[in-house]
Amino acid sequence: MKKNKINSLYLLLPFPVLLILLCVFSCDLKVTDNQTEEEIPPDSAQVMLFAPTDVQIEQLSAKSLKLSWIDNSWNEQGFKIDKKVGTASWITSYGIVDTNMTVWYDQDAENNILKYRVYAYLGEAKSDYAESEEFQNTIPTPTNLILTELDNTKVKLNWCDICETEDGYYIDKKIGSLDWVESYAILDSNATSYLDEIEQPCGTFSYRVRAFEGEILSSYSDVETINISLEFVGLLDSGCDYQANDVFISNTTNWWLFIADHYQGLTIIDASDPSFNSDLDHASFNLGGLPDRTFSVFVRGELAYVTTHSGLDEHGWLYVIDLSPFLNVYPRELPDVIYIIEACQIQGSPDDTYIPNDIFVEGNYAYIADANNGLSIYNIVGTPYFVGNCSTNGEARHVYIKDDLAYVANGLSGAVVVDVSDKYNPFVIETYPTTGLS
Repeated sequence: MKKNKINSLYLLLPFPVLLILLCVFSCDLKVTDNQTEEEIPPDSAQVMLFAPTDVQIEQLSAKSLKLSWIDNSWNEQGFKIDKKVGTASWITSYGIVDTNMTVWYDQDAENNILKYRVYAYLGEAKSDYAESEEFQNTIPTPTNLILTELDNTKVKLNWCDICETEDGYYIDKKIGSLDWVESYAILDSNATSYLDEIEQPCGTFSYRVRAFEGEILSSYSDVETINISLEFVGLLDSGCDYQANDVFISNTTNWWLFIADHYQGLTIIDASDPSFNSDLDHASFNLGGLPDRTFSVFVRGELAYVTTHSGLDEHGWLYVIDLSPFLNVYPRELPDVIYIIEACQIQGSPDDTYIPNDIFVEGNYAYIADANNGLSIYNIVGTPYFVGNCSTNGEARHVYIKDDLAYVANGLSGAVVVDVSDKYNPFVIETYPTTGLS
């Protein structure tokens, strides 16, 4: 009844008034089906955006960096990236990506210290910043360095070239615990391999690679290390009951091997076949009768210089042995006897603190590393005789002579350099401590 009255009332109203009322009551203040929420700027006080986290930088090339992060929002419109170059101000909105994206690429990265910050946005609303660490953008570092032993004289290096603008590569090399040899090899751009023909017969070799562009250097690649071992060829038991103290072999000895064989004396081995499959075996010759011990041997030309030690009534002897009867004889055969053509008693105490550990012959002189007696020098023209001695303040174990300098391995006292230009008055000029027994 009420509805009919209202309808009747509408019929009594003038048409212009009725039209106005219809427009007012049909107006809807809600978003229509054809509108999207993006067309309505959000009220920043009512929008909650969570900051991204864990911003990481990965170098792809000298000019290209990859930026990644973790998306912690569900309603962002996208992400904006600000950039900072060196000490300059932030460049805002340097990069923009769509919603749910977590990667962005800077394809024009400067050669400088770079920093980035990332934040989510929705209309005018934005989250807090997530900042990266500072990144020194320089030439990309070579990666995946691999060492391969081709044989015991060749090491091949391979690495990945991820740089587009390098002028070349520097290769550094290190042997054992020695210092790095920087720029050991220099290669052209785009090189990814290098063959190192090593001169040392064996050892531990380390390498690292870096790229260069003008005077700009990349970081070093990871250091890779390889151990090169000698190939086992042959073994011959010389019959020594105690120890072989010293050995000498060279092409000048026609590949006869001479061993200072302790109580066995001087042992001579045919080493022309290094597998020791020869019909020839070995022969040992006692030089001074027991209990003399043979400590060192050095061969020059057709003469062998040999030191022995008794430790009883006398210190020891320096013998000169003639090798000419068999050294260059064919067919090869071991000698039945050897001939001592000269001999000289070694100066020093007849005990086990003065021991002629090593001998080196240079010019007209023989140099003997004589344990606690230091370095002794003998003239070997004709019958050898003593000319000089220098205390090394240690236990002289080994000696090498070059250019009037004697390099002495001095036991726990390290290494010593002795000036031997005056054979009668040698003196120590340098001492180098070592960490172990030299």
